[in-house]
Amino acid sequence: MPTPEDFTITFGFPEFWQQVVERHKSFFEPGNRLQQAVISVTDRAYEGLDANQHILLNILMLEAVAMTEAVTLIGNGMGHGAMKIVRGMVEGAINAEYIRRFPEQGEKYKEWHWMEIHKLYNYMTETNPDALQEIPPEKVAEDLANYERVKGMFRYKVTGRDGAERIVKQDSWCRENLFERAKLTDCLQMYTTVMPSANQILHGSIGGLMSHMEQENTDGRISNPPSHQWGGQALIAAHTALYQTLESVSRALDVTPVPGMDILAADHAAVWREESPASEAAPGTE
Repeated sequence: MPTPEDFTITFGFPEFWQQVVERHKSFFEPGNRLQQAVISVTDRAYEGLDANQHILLNILMLEAVAMTEAVTLIGNGMGHGAMKIVRGMVEGAINAEYIRRFPEQGEKYKEWHWMEIHKLYNYMTETNPDALQEIPPEKVAEDLANYERVKGMFRYKVTGRDGAERIVKQDSWCRENLFERAKLTDCLQMYTTVMPSANQILHGSIGGLMSHMEQENTDGRISNPPSHQWGGQALIAAHTALYQTLESVSRALDVTPVPGMDILAADHAAVWREESPASEAAPGTE
């Protein structure tokens, strides 16, 4: 039995790292080039960026951080956890290209913040009014004034079959759901390949539960990490999302990353051929 003196804290499974490197050799060099290209764009000094360009630059930075998070999990045999992160990366990539193509949507993306704040205040009023009292009244008043200012942006009229009009409140910053945004931005392949499986894993549906079970498991129990399950799929999905976001932001800012997009495109094609896609199932939900 181990004694307290024998106890050490270990983050992840270091003995598994080399297995992952050997298994996915084709990813790491292109992945490093992609990260360097992202840094070449995000670390530049910019002057006169508009609001949308600021949003897109920050989305790119978050995507790069998420890539590092996903690789860390994959390196420790936690591909399922990486797929949860990758799901957010795919959404970020689609949003970035959507805002680039439809710049008027950038304001809605930004102003949706006040809708979320209003929802939070309502939740606190119902569940924890004492905590709400701790927020300075002037801040609450300012936040609610901003909510009143923007709420009309997220409401629209629809006409029923009887000719009567009614007001519909959006439940997201964009009227088009993520699947529709993927279609409008030519990101449908990325969406349909990744989202079905990633959503199952994230939401813990029966499909997500079953995805943890390896074929050799005959007792109906999920497998403990470390495991190579979903590692390759998460790597290609993360690479694709970051590559797509970099392309969108480079176009929006009119900059050329280093290495250039031609090299990164060839890298992406090579990684895609080597690694297995996540899924070819029907589209998932947001």
